[in-house]
Amino acid sequence: MAAAMAVGEAMLRSRVATSEVESSVRRLLTAFGLGNCEVSVMLNQIELSLPDERLESPITLLKVTDTSEVRLDLLVAVESLIRSVEAGEAGPEDVSAELPAIVAAAPARPRWTNEAFYMVSVAAWVVFAGGGPVGAATGLVGAVIIRMLVVPAVRDRVPEAFEVVLAAAVTVAVPAAAAHVGVPVALTPAIVGGLFPLLPGGALVAAVTDWLYGAPLSATAKGLQTLLTGVSLALGAAAALAVVDSIGIVSAVDVPVTPRVVIVAAAAAAVTALALSRGMPLRLAPAGAVLSAAAWMVREALPVGPQVFPIDVFVAALVIGAGSQLLARVQRTTPSIHTTTTVFVLVPGLVMYLSMVAFTSGETETGVELLIDSLGVSAAIAAGVALGVALTRSVPLPRPRVRTWQNARNASTDGPSGGSV
Repeated sequence: MAAAMAVGEAMLRSRVATSEVESSVRRLLTAFGLGNCEVSVMLNQIELSLPDERLESPITLLKVTDTSEVRLDLLVAVESLIRSVEAGEAGPEDVSAELPAIVAAAPARPRWTNEAFYMVSVAAWVVFAGGGPVGAATGLVGAVIIRMLVVPAVRDRVPEAFEVVLAAAVTVAVPAAAAHVGVPVALTPAIVGGLFPLLPGGALVAAVTDWLYGAPLSATAKGLQTLLTGVSLALGAAAALAVVDSIGIVSAVDVPVTPRVVIVAAAAAAVTALALSRGMPLRLAPAGAVLSAAAWMVREALPVGPQVFPIDVFVAALVIGAGSQLLARVQRTTPSIHTTTTVFVLVPGLVMYLSMVAFTSGETETGVELLIDSLGVSAAIAAGVALGVALTRSVPLPRPRVRTWQNARNASTDGPSGGSV
């Protein structure tokens, strides 16, 4: 039970949906021969309760944990460990010995490499938004300032929401300053692309996933977290936009026309770089890039739906959810490593930005309409991804027969008989 608890704690730290944490812990307990153990994961708390007829009350373990940065490499390693237990190749002692090393291990790549991937991702998102090479350069400068100066200066000193406010303000200020000194940058796509990696796409999907799997408290908490991040982004960007407007800075050039092939390539590059910046193993990244490009092309091929709940976005998100689950089963990993990054190609960054501009310009009615539109698109994304994952979980694919650890141990000493459940 302690080993299963430790696995759940490690997953919660990486901000995985509580329903996925609960499923992983149950799989591990079943492989340990403790399938009757009750599992409850709520918010940042895990509770395990094992009935024992020899005792008046069940054996209960309770753990409260906190969250940290998303580490996709950790999720991949934890899933690999769970599968080793299911295959009868590892037992509780192995999990207890290996898991602390997995959690404490430094990322497989140097930190500067992950930071470089993040900056490449920002530049690619700007190109994806239509900012061209000049906009990508300003986005890259903004990313360098945020990651090298702002984040190290304020992290662990102020609430995370304030860090998001500052990052959004810098994202707006850098291209605006470039335009002010005569750099031919298209402000809107440069700002929108820079805001993309700051958007809470993964938290939104996790919230809807928890809601679909009957965890309303966790879903509500993650939904509020998503809302707080969105409000922080809006406050930071709006404050910077107000300053830009008061100075009279305007875009020096029109938005460049970007060929579709460039947009698709930029989307794939942005998703790949973002995933690698969060620790995704290199061997898994290309599949996510292909999936994100496919989802964007599906959306473009469909007629635009009503903004209250756009069907084209929902179908594209369904492709991401189903594709992530199928990729996870083929690659023997977890779908979260793909859904948390590929969803960004559908995020309504431009509509959100225009809503901020409308509010700062005093056009409250227009701002509210655009905000409602962006919320409708966000809901369609989250619902589509969560439903896609749920629908493809039952698709039959080859997988190893699950063996309890005790039976596998007996089989290794008594011969290859039984032991499968």
